[in-house]
Amino acid sequence: GVFSEVDLHYTLGCAIDEAGDLECWGNSTNNIIHAGPFHDINVGWKHLCALNPDGSMYCDGSGAGYAPPCNDCGTAQPGHWIDIDVDENANWCGVQSTGEIECWGNWNSNVYPPPTGNDFVQVTMGEAFGCGLKTDNSIECWGNDELDQLSNAPSGVDFVHVDASRE
Repeated sequence: GVFSEVDLHYTLGCAIDEAGDLECWGNSTNNIIHAGPFHDINVGWKHLCALNPDGSMYCDGSGAGYAPPCNDCGTAQPGHWIDIDVDENANWCGVQSTGEIECWGNWNSNVYPPPTGNDFVQVTMGEAFGCGLKTDNSIECWGNDELDQLSNAPSGVDFVHVDASRE
């Protein structure tokens, strides 16, 4: 088939097909198809979240602490989301249409709180740190700086996309 987006984790893979449906495999999913339409997907360990065109979030998966703030993680989530990402430890962050970053899951927001402000358009997660792309094309990072991943972020550069790796 034809896919518009694919996201992989070491135990789970999902793709958005040309109809906007979500096809997932691995991690005992038995090739599950979630009816769309979806336009963005992000998978973690035993968990996935996808964005609907209306900005709502659909999440599915297992494990306490892995679910976003929701009562029934198999249904669309309230709010209007423009981006989501997950790290290796099931720490999720998303950007609301207001430009604010919200984090959940195993994320310890008391130790590594996400930045405040309403000028973010994208978020990416590494292991215990995150970076957000702002409307002025700058980036702001937060969290664990053990490997200088925060203090070595370039300044004075106009970014169009930001992506973090595990470390």
